[in-house]
Amino acid sequence: MELLYSDASPFARAVRIVIRQLAIDNVKETISHPFNNEPLLLHANPLGKVPCLIIDDQQALMDSELICDYLDRHWGENTLHQTMDNNWSLRRFFTLTKGGLELAVAYQQEKLRKEQQCQSAFWLTRFSHGIQRSLIELEQAIRVLPDSPTIAHVFLGCCCDYLSFRHSELHWQQAFPVLANWFENNCRGNEWFTTKPRV
Repeated sequence: MELLYSDASPFARAVRIVIRQLAIDNVKETISHPFNNEPLLLHANPLGKVPCLIIDDQQALMDSELICDYLDRHWGENTLHQTMDNNWSLRRFFTLTKGGLELAVAYQQEKLRKEQQCQSAFWLTRFSHGIQRSLIELEQAIRVLPDSPTIAHVFLGCCCDYLSFRHSELHWQQAFPVLANWFENNCRGNEWFTTKPRV
């Protein structure tokens, strides 16, 4: 198998964390920047996005949630997902986390549009307010996370780290101390959360 990824993508990082958690040793990891329109990526994923997991010559999976589910079912005995079965509070938490991360990525993309002189104040405000609302909900609901790691833990860690990486001006740690404390105690320096450095 071959994983096409970008170091800066939090969704690709989630997949790479799962690969390490499940100790999968037959995945080749290849950096592929989506904006370069590399033939390998476009052939595997017509959406032109990472992460993308090439399973064989005939099939590839795109979208981090789908890839993580596939890896967990085949190499992890579904340990990262089974806790969410029929646990609607935890499934809601995971969906909210993934949605908040999508907003954070969209916010970063809009910030980059400043160089093209086509940045939208409307979308900047909408994305930042959406991030704030999602963090309020996540902080209030963090008690639904079980002690054992789940896919929700992985995505929440990636979301918190990405906010620090790309949006330090939001000062999320000060605004949401419960989330910040969870991140410090469960992610920073912990082996399960480690991947190669971002650029």
